[in-house]
Amino acid sequence: MGLGAVVVVAALIAGAGAVWGLWSFNRIDRVDLDLADTAPTEPQNFLVVGSDSRANIDSDDPGAGGMLGKDAPTGRRADSLMIARIDPDSERIDLLSVPRDLWVPIAGTGEEQRINTAYSESAQAVVDTVREALGIPIHHFVEVDFKGFSSLVDALDGVPMYFSDPVRDKNSGLYVPKAGCQVLDGQQGLAFARSRHLEYRSEGGWVSDPTGDLGRMTRQQLLTRAALRKAQSMGITDVGKLQRLVDAGLGSVSLDSTLGVRDLIGLGELVARLDPDRMQTHSLPVVPHTTS
Repeated sequence: MGLGAVVVVAALIAGAGAVWGLWSFNRIDRVDLDLADTAPTEPQNFLVVGSDSRANIDSDDPGAGGMLGKDAPTGRRADSLMIARIDPDSERIDLLSVPRDLWVPIAGTGEEQRINTAYSESAQAVVDTVREALGIPIHHFVEVDFKGFSSLVDALDGVPMYFSDPVRDKNSGLYVPKAGCQVLDGQQGLAFARSRHLEYRSEGGWVSDPTGDLGRMTRQQLLTRAALRKAQSMGITDVGKLQRLVDAGLGSVSLDSTLGVRDLIGLGELVARLDPDRMQTHSLPVVPHTTS
């Protein structure tokens, strides 16, 4: 969904609301980072960070009880890490999810730790850590926090997902009581994306899904594909809906300072014609590792 925020802004600038879109574009938070260079026509790697920052969450927000309270973590970590490789020539997007508990050297610290902790150092630290751990260049950076994610899903009027069984996650607040196609609103979409303790209901009762964070990454990729399909179905001529989408991201979405209007126009035009079924998803091969 972080990538979705960029796409929506780009689509708006490229569409009928160009003047308003440019004004909104200038209001989006920007981050100065040392990133790899590439030509506009070459493939580009976007590091999409889902931050667990709770700074913008109010106590009366839906689902706030599961994220606020005395045991809620402070500061920020990368609750999810995804690399979107966008190839303009082949009109293809590849998504690579990075496990949040991947144990790696944290750039600039001389220490090893879970990769999601790099973001508590700085945005530059998470860029450098991902680049050094995976050996790939990072050309652009997008960050969206919990509030922004939930607001973006609501601005899409929800995202439809298919469930073969009823599911729940008491930790994230997810609860889907019926099998079949269900439309997830912002609060349930966020709970689905954050779910690492998923349970599904069988004839014998609730059964724990053993895949943990690896299963969560797969669900995030499915949600991204469904959100892209929903955003495309809205079209870029309905300026009112697009304004609502961009407004949902303001204050909760950050982009690197090198992303210019021309970049976003090209990105928006590409995504507008992309077949979501051609979006390729990937996972890293990992092995179990127990720390002290």
